[in-house]
Amino acid sequence: MNQFLDWFRNNEKKDLVLKAALAHFWFVTIHPFESGDGIITRALTDMLLAKSDKSNQRFYSMSAQIRMQRKEYYEILEEIQKGNLDITE
Repeated sequence: MNQFLDWFRNNEKKDLVLKAALAHFWFVTIHPFESGDGIITRALTDMLLAKSDKSNQRFYSMSAQIRMQRKEYYEILEEIQKGNLDITE
């Protein structure tokens, strides 16, 4: 978790959309809390996506998108977590 937080706080010039995807995957995979991990994961993801837009308005919602594609989301997540953890595809 400390490694994740160090990486998350790092302000290197990286693509924030890519960082949002990586943060989403790793936080939900680390699963540091007994409950609430999904909500925190989506909040971290939305925060990075909002930063990438440089806008105070949001035109998307990770929660809404995951709800619409819930089955596929969990299938892919499980497959990657049980595999080699490569999320490139």
